[in-house]
Amino acid sequence: MVKRRRGATRLHSEKSDSGNVGGVIARLLLLALLVGGAVWGTQQLFDPQTFPVRTVRIESQLEHVEQERIRQAVENHVAAGFIGVDVDAVRDGIEAIAWVDRATVRRSWPDRLVIRIEEQRVLARWGSDALLNIRGEVFEAEIDEAMNGLPLLRGPKETNRMVAEQYAAMQQMLSPLGLGITDMSLSERRALTLKLNNDLQLGLGRADADLRLLRFVRVYPQVIASRLAAIEMIDLRYTNGFAVRWRDGYGPESV
Repeated sequence: MVKRRRGATRLHSEKSDSGNVGGVIARLLLLALLVGGAVWGTQQLFDPQTFPVRTVRIESQLEHVEQERIRQAVENHVAAGFIGVDVDAVRDGIEAIAWVDRATVRRSWPDRLVIRIEEQRVLARWGSDALLNIRGEVFEAEIDEAMNGLPLLRGPKETNRMVAEQYAAMQQMLSPLGLGITDMSLSERRALTLKLNNDLQLGLGRADADLRLLRFVRVYPQVIASRLAAIEMIDLRYTNGFAVRWRDGYGPESV
């Protein structure tokens, strides 16, 4: 009786071990099939031939950026297909175009890229061959004849933001008089000089430039406006007044 029980126990154990091994193998085969199917499905999903990019749509009215430039920036990326295309790389390529300020790129199912572009908003020319946007950032672009009418701002390297901010503030002070700044120059010693749209030059120096310009604004209607034809430059680098440089043929006695 005891031997038969032990034998039965041993037989039951062998069947149990065999069943466990078979179950493990079956699960491994199933897992392999699932993994293989997932890999195959992923490869198919990212295959450019499965989901190609067929359309690139630009949802912006463009004045300066040529669509051919955008096409060139996009074409090297769309070959990766709708799923594989790197939209961040497409955006970076478009934003590298001179007149592009910001760009957004998104997928639109099933085969379209949608692009929106904000062009640079120009504040002024910067030096001889660059432009400033409204944030005072320098960007290089071809300057056509129409842009020659923009104010010309100049200054040492990395002073572009400061000069742009000062220009905006001073232009606001002059506007009520009907005056505008056509040329603004900051020297290496940080001395500021303006030229106005009536050809009058203003020397503001290095310190308290805003206060000196405010003094000019206050006296302009009564003291200066009627004498413009005779005055070439006004030097405002004085505590309580200013000095005048007369045009050729004019002087204090002639006005």
